[in-house]
Amino acid sequence: MSETHLSEIRVDPLINKEEEPIQNNQPQELQMDATLGNNSSQNNERSLWLGSIMRLVTEDENNQPLLEKKIPRVPHKLRNENEECYCPSVVSIGPYHYPQPYDTLRKVETLKVPMARQFILDSGKDIELIYRELEKVIQTAREFYDEDSITRFDDEQFARMMFLDGCFILQFIYCVTHNYKNLEMTDRQVAGVKRDLLLLENQVPFLVLQSLMRLRYEENETNHGLKLLNDFLFHQILNPRDL
Repeated sequence: MSETHLSEIRVDPLINKEEEPIQNNQPQELQMDATLGNNSSQNNERSLWLGSIMRLVTEDENNQPLLEKKIPRVPHKLRNENEECYCPSVVSIGPYHYPQPYDTLRKVETLKVPMARQFILDSGKDIELIYRELEKVIQTAREFYDEDSITRFDDEQFARMMFLDGCFILQFIYCVTHNYKNLEMTDRQVAGVKRDLLLLENQVPFLVLQSLMRLRYEENETNHGLKLLNDFLFHQILNPRDL
């Protein structure tokens, strides 16, 4: 084996050589300013983005489409499969199932006037005053219903229907929860009314009930009206005592 002379040994300069750091000739102050500038730009962009989210939320709240607050009709496909599930059997509320002459719903319909009378007497207010209070919300109430279903009612007819139906609902709830013996109905009719008041197409807008409760109960007792509704829903519907 031939000897290797030291002069023949070549050393690769990349082997065992520490990498020299890249020199940054910028002053430290300029580097800090650049970093702060980037952070500030990111913060501004983030603030604009977060602000846009809140603006969109506010715009959505202020521009709720009317469709969302409507009392809709049941789609024909569902109705055709089981129509009895969607139609009132004892009492009609609102325009969708307004009873025709000799309709089976007419029997309880005749009770709406005496129940409205008792509602007014219990309020201690003049009937004209309560009716005028209701008239303030009639135009808004009309917009809750399908337009094709209310064209046969002019404003006065519609207001009278809302007045009788609203008084009937509130007086019925009061009697069921506090004065059952004053209900001139059979137990079967009472059960039927409870069921019918929950039907999708058998509703009045809540603002109609609010306008009637506002004068039925004094201002400091407004919550009493809401408590009546809560008691009715909880004790008579969700947890009925008579079952």
